[in-house]
Amino acid sequence: MKFSNILRISSLLAFAALATGAAHSAQKLLLVHYMPWYVAKPYSGSWGWHWTMGHFNPDVITNRKHQIASWYYPLIGPYDSLDPAVLEYHVLLMKLAGIDA
Repeated sequence: MKFSNILRISSLLAFAALATGAAHSAQKLLLVHYMPWYVAKPYSGSWGWHWTMGHFNPDVITNRKHQIASWYYPLIGPYDSLDPAVLEYHVLLMKLAGIDA
């Protein structure tokens, strides 16, 4: 199941943060809460509520950008939170940003 991928990755990050906690005991941990609620047609076959908000149509592309319900446009375009490639990308970005878990 795809949700199990999210659970595994978050568990591994939490374990890694705890395992290295002794080395960083003088510093506070930086933790994030990842919201896996974005659904995109290229991966799941339909556009989820968070991209459309019942009004926008991501199938409409203007200036190489999908019409999405957001002020900000993701660099990777509208993504699916359950796509393993997106999960890996987001986790790597978090690690590069210094997020512990």
